[in-house]
Amino acid sequence: MRRYVLSEMLQPMKKNDTLNEKLLKPKKNTVDFLLNYSRNLKVLNGRSTNYLVSKN
Repeated sequence: MRRYVLSEMLQPMKKNDTLNEKLLKPKKNTVDFLLNYSRNLKVLNGRSTNYLVSKN
């Protein structure tokens, strides 16, 4: 286990460029699939649990 020196802990955080907006934006196909999938689901209430059922 590495011991941290107080000066190392107080330094500002490094800028993380790996999470840019372009990488986090989903593709249109993915969004369309998720919207269609969520429209085809219905919740049936059971006595103790709720069930997700496809409308098709």
